[in-house]
Amino acid sequence: DRLPGVVAEGRRVIANIERVSMLFLTKTTYALSIGVIFGLLAWAFPFLPRQLSITDGLTIGIPAFFLAIMPNASRYRAGFLRRSLMFAIPSGLIVTAGLIAVRIAGEQLGPFSVSQMQSASTLVLAGLALWVLAVLARPFHWFRLLIVLAMYAGLGIVWAIPWSRQFFEIEWLQDPLGRVVLIIVGVGVVLIELLRAWHVRQVRQVLAAER
Repeated sequence: DRLPGVVAEGRRVIANIERVSMLFLTKTTYALSIGVIFGLLAWAFPFLPRQLSITDGLTIGIPAFFLAIMPNASRYRAGFLRRSLMFAIPSGLIVTAGLIAVRIAGEQLGPFSVSQMQSASTLVLAGLALWVLAVLARPFHWFRLLIVLAMYAGLGIVWAIPWSRQFFEIEWLQDPLGRVVLIIVGVGVVLIELLRAWHVRQVRQVLAAER
């Protein structure tokens, strides 16, 4: 009598761990890449620690907690690490490329203040990492969709409240830097969607070959 429940619980744990691991491995990839590339180029780190707490909390910390405990009936499939890295490494590099792009654009279009550049980098990171979350939360049902929308709303609230902007040392962006951020995030979203489509196709091909 208890065996079906045990099997269902095992599937939920394994499937949710895979989903959440992609979030954390994506962060590991872009954190390592930013440190190496910005260090080699002798560029200042693009964020303050408190600004990273915005992105970490909204894109990983809070949603990962809920995604890890949600029901999930997916069957166990071998190759967990390979599937996770196939998505996480490219998505982390897309985020890194977005941060490099905003840095270069700021130098070409500026000068902008340090606060403006840090705010732009925070928005690029948050925008792309939140889209990674949206991709990994699929297929949507009402609770997953609510989590994603709540994280976007949280980002908007952080920027909308004056004392919050003061605490995190962020500010509204001046043009043309604001438009650059929108363009970079838009291009990054397209690339993440293409990555998702490729990843889904690769996983299906591997599973078909195993059968």
